[in-house]
This record gives sequence, structure tokens and C-alpha cells, in this order.
Amino acid sequence: MGATRRISASRLDLRRACRYVLVGAVALAVSACNRDLGEVIGHEHDLDHHDEGGPCGHIEANGTVLESHGTLLVHEWAGVVHGELDTRVGTLLHGVQVIFLSADSTRFTVPDSCAENHLTWSLGDSNVARVSRDPGFEWTFNVSGKQVGTTSLTLQAWHEDHLHRTVGPIPVAVTSP
Repeated sequence: MGATRRISASRLDLRRACRYVLVGAVALAVSACNRDLGEVIGHEHDLDHHDEGGPCGHIEANGTVLESHGTLLVHEWAGVVHGELDTRVGTLLHGVQVIFLSADSTRFTVPDSCAENHLTWSLGDSNVARVSRDPGFEWTFNVSGKQVGTTSLTLQAWHEDHLHRTVGPIPVAVTSP
């Protein structure tokens, strides 16, 4: 009779263990599915508009890089800016591209063809420098020096009618020709 009790107890323990494993596996699967569905449901328009440069829609970035023709000019992470934009009086710093950094520092850009996103800026002293954009290039800008001095530039990345990211103030230095 003692052997029968052990077998019954073992079967009972095995059944409980299987039940816990099954419940745990279902919970894990549901959790994974909910996370994936939440990402898709929360950002469905991001997934529909991939283009030549990157996502079109919400700009979820932790940092920003400004480069001109492959040269790093400014690196910003979580609001801390390193570097500056340098030019001379009468000279154009051309093709400053805005590149975003995701939480894991993966670089991405927003396509110029994306109509629902746009870039704006504010310049501290427009007597020192001028910021412009070439037609068709929404995420690339130019800085020209007007007079010797320093000022600051703040960039704003928008999705439709709401601001997603502010970068700056970014130092701008204009030296003599």
C-alpha cells in the first residue's frame, strides 16, 4: 500500500508540474503576442510607409546626429549636444543631414518624400547666420555665415501637427573668411 501512495503522489506531482508548465507556456505566448500586437497596433502607419530612407510616421529617437557629406558635425543624445556647426562669413555649410538614433543607437532617417513629417528650426541670432533648405530635401539643411559671431540653432522634428523631438540648442560659430 505504501508503494501505491508513492505512485499516486508522484502522478499528482507530475500532473501539477505539467499544469504549471502549460500555464506558464500559455502566459509567455500571450505576453509575446500582446507585445507584438501592441507594437503593430500602436504604430500601424509606421509599418505602412517605409520608403528609401526609413520610417514615415512617429519619430521615436533618443539621439540625433548631424553630418555633412559623411563628416560628423554634431552628436546629441538625450538632450546633451556635442559639437557645433562651423562656417565662415560668406560661406555655405552645405548638406547638413539630420540622422536620428534609436534607443539602441541604430541610425535612421526620415524619407524626404514623407509628407506627414517635417523639420523646422529656430535660429538664435539671424544676423550671424542663415539656415536654408534646398528644394526637395526636408531633412537636410544649409548654414551660411553672415557676420562673425556665435549663435544657436534648435531643430524640431514634427509628425503631422505635433512635435516629436527637439534638438538643441546647437552652437553655430561663424568666423572671418
